[in-house]
Amino acid sequence: MARAGLGRDAVVRAAVQIADTEGIDALSMRRVSQELGVTPMALYRYLPDKSGLVDVVVDESLRDVPLVDPTRPVTGELLRCFGGLYELLVAHPGLARAVGERPLEGPVATRIGDRVLTLLQQNGVGRDDAANLLVAAFSLALGSALYRTSRSGRSGWGFRRSADAPAVDQVRGRLAVAAADDVTFRDAFERLVRGYLIAECGPSAET
Repeated sequence: MARAGLGRDAVVRAAVQIADTEGIDALSMRRVSQELGVTPMALYRYLPDKSGLVDVVVDESLRDVPLVDPTRPVTGELLRCFGGLYELLVAHPGLARAVGERPLEGPVATRIGDRVLTLLQQNGVGRDDAANLLVAAFSLALGSALYRTSRSGRSGWGFRRSADAPAVDQVRGRLAVAAADDVTFRDAFERLVRGYLIAECGPSAET
């Protein structure tokens, strides 16, 4: 019999707390059961296994990502949303890796995606291009966050100096910037969104 007061919400809250304080890599059915003072078997009533536990924690963590407001200018709202995602993933590298590996089919992720698609379609972006932009924006935020966290504390930025490839010195500088702050991400993101809007709605598209 499950402990009185134990339920799925309590299990999820404990798991999210562990992920937030100890990192998502620390998550396990055993660790959560210790936090709740129950046996690991008691948790299987609410979640199927560790994979299901991680899926739920990843989805719940996305509550920190701002939802777009479909009544406001599209570029600013998309940057607020995906910039929030980028900042969340930079702050939690373990979560960033998990987001890249999980299916993201939970209710929180679904609501974020639905609001983004609604915003785009209300601003004249067709359904297919809206879906493509959603995927591209998510990929840019995730990839930029993973790059920045993976380069933390490292001194090399790739592309060795070479007389045969003088242009790469410029790229080395940009790689260093991308590893240090969000300037490169935000510039690339705004260009990505403007490109889609101009292609779909023309140069006068509201951004």
